[in-house]
Amino acid sequence: DMSPETVPGQIFTFFVMAAGLVNFSIIVSLVTDKFHEFRSGRDRGLGALKIKGHVLICSDDPTWMLEIISQNQKFAREDRIVIISPVTEHPLLATSYNKLKWVSGDSYDLNVLRKAAATKANIAYVFFKDNSYSLMTVLQLETLSNGKIVTQAQYVGREFRNYFEDVGCDHALDPYDLYVPLMLLAFHSQGAPAWINKVINRTQGHHITTRKPEPEFTGKTWLNLIKAKKQNLGIMPLAVVIDEVVLINPEASFEIP
Repeated sequence: DMSPETVPGQIFTFFVMAAGLVNFSIIVSLVTDKFHEFRSGRDRGLGALKIKGHVLICSDDPTWMLEIISQNQKFAREDRIVIISPVTEHPLLATSYNKLKWVSGDSYDLNVLRKAAATKANIAYVFFKDNSYSLMTVLQLETLSNGKIVTQAQYVGREFRNYFEDVGCDHALDPYDLYVPLMLLAFHSQGAPAWINKVINRTQGHHITTRKPEPEFTGKTWLNLIKAKKQNLGIMPLAVVIDEVVLINPEASFEIP
């Protein structure tokens, strides 16, 4: 009876309604707490991610992270970049990329890699100020994915090259290896040093990118390619990459493979 006429019935109805309100409040409170717990865990990089076909960035250097993100804008726009960093708050909190997915922890920890869905990533970029962290991370990535994930690592010190090869790193780069070809380019091309400086510092919109040559240039000479690209697109070809070998400004008669 929703409208009891007796006093005991009214008292009973009151307690039933009160109990219902209390139970409802408890349920709402539990749901709210769980939601806040989930949000808090995600914001602190503690939650496991459900994602695939993404780019994985493992680093303790925010500046380096931004460089990698700038080269993967398509993935950034699609929110398919995951950062792993040993910090307690989002490593790019002060930038426009503070909403990118991230996991807090050591990237050589298998549990952390699993949280970042590392086995489902397309590629992993790795750089730590301590080369040993980078080496251990690459080893764990290759082990966890059975060598399926493409790993690109940056390091300093020639003695580490063999170590990265031993753990199965797909591409390992010491930035100092770039100095010689840049110096050669500066020697052969007047004004190149100023242009190179603009490219490195990303001023005036200059940037370096890689792309496959169009089919119509196959068999054509390097000089033909330069003329066509400069006249039609305003692009200056710098080098040819063949099986990971970089040919900086080859001979004019060099044929495009």
